[in-house]
Amino acid sequence: MSPAVKKLSRRLKSKRRALLLDYNDEDLHKLRITLRRIRSILKQHTDDEAARLRRELGRMADATNDARDWDTFYTRLRKTTKRTQFRHIQPFAEARRSRSHRRVRHMLRSKKWSRAVREWKQYARDANFESLHPSREPQDMGRGEQRLATAARRALSHDDDKSWHKLRIAVKELRYQLESATGDSPQPGSQAMLQQCKRLQAELGDWHDTVVHRGLLRALTADLDSETDNETREVLAKLSHEVEQEGAAILARVRATLRENADT
Repeated sequence: MSPAVKKLSRRLKSKRRALLLDYNDEDLHKLRITLRRIRSILKQHTDDEAARLRRELGRMADATNDARDWDTFYTRLRKTTKRTQFRHIQPFAEARRSRSHRRVRHMLRSKKWSRAVREWKQYARDANFESLHPSREPQDMGRGEQRLATAARRALSHDDDKSWHKLRIAVKELRYQLESATGDSPQPGSQAMLQQCKRLQAELGDWHDTVVHRGLLRALTADLDSETDNETREVLAKLSHEVEQEGAAILARVRATLRENADT
């Protein structure tokens, strides 16, 4: 097993321990990134066991989605709302966020987690991964670029959440392909494409957060009982409108970038 692969396994272990001792949203973020990188490494192999492990680790990552969403949403609330407004919705947001944290801890203590990590380590030892940057055939890169171009055209024409989400996935996949193919020494052409993917991924990631946060605002509103004061409802409605406007502004920038790239 290469030192880089061993490092990922150690990081997975350390972030699990940290989250169980004292939950921190940054530790969860790093745990999710580590799982993502391990699953990317497993994609080097096409055997059934590698595919099964990728799915299993993917389910573990999915179990953290809710906590990640509530963490980023809570951060947004603290940064963008006035103190008086925050006090109105803080108890409701904290209750939902705490529940999501408990589910993460339950998953990390589960037999499924222990078994998946143990099987990953065994597979990594047997497969003897030599590099985190396997060589890619040129046609693989071409297919990734074609998928991105197709997704971009559909997003511009359909202009709905589903098509923009598919574009986000296509951008992310091409970025990982480029990073795997080029390693630490990308060629100028690949470097330009990689930087473009990073910019688009960042913008579309921020847009995706606005979609998720609007859903969480709806969930909070649905949680309110009939005795909740109108000011709390007004704060939530105002926030929802602001988040929707932010998402629209991000997509406007993404559209401009895509059209600019299409013209060059």
